[in-house]
Amino acid sequence: MRVPVLSGIATLFAFGIAFFWSDFVELYHKNTTPPVSIVDAQCGKLWVPRAQNDPALTCYLQTRIERLCDPAERDTLVWVFNRYVSEREIYLADLRGALIAISAQYGIKSALARAKRDVPLGNLSEATRRVATDMKSKGVGASMNVDIIPRSKMAGFIRVLGAKGYLQREDFGWWPDSLVTRGFDGVGDVKSPCLSKLN
Repeated sequence: MRVPVLSGIATLFAFGIAFFWSDFVELYHKNTTPPVSIVDAQCGKLWVPRAQNDPALTCYLQTRIERLCDPAERDTLVWVFNRYVSEREIYLADLRGALIAISAQYGIKSALARAKRDVPLGNLSEATRRVATDMKSKGVGASMNVDIIPRSKMAGFIRVLGAKGYLQREDFGWWPDSLVTRGFDGVGDVKSPCLSKLN
């Protein structure tokens, strides 16, 4: 009868690791000075901390795309994309941590019930409240209200910029996110429109 209890403790430990990792990534970005884009006023306000910011990234990918002729703007877009990927992982870690914690609580309760131990459940309820408080402090509720756009559609936005020559796969580094890989799938060498715009 001890196995379910130990399993619950293990899942609680995993819950702690998930939240620790999300906090670490968030701290890294807080200590990094963000670059500036001319569309920040429009797109930056869509950003929700610790969320999968599909609407904000879409705005950066689709608004005044001719700005990407400026190398600084391209670098900023790549920075925004990398931040998007990191905060998406934070969001998923928050959700995983919450689900693990909740399942652990029910697992421990079930194990105690099967063991027929007369143990007050007040402590378990308090633990559940601590999970909820932690989630609220991290804005998980607000994160879950952000619209999620299908990944195929997000990749399509990147494909448009690649097909028009405003972005290249190499702009995203040696090991880009799968959205970039899918976005540039089938996109060959395209002449940049930027030279003609400067002439």
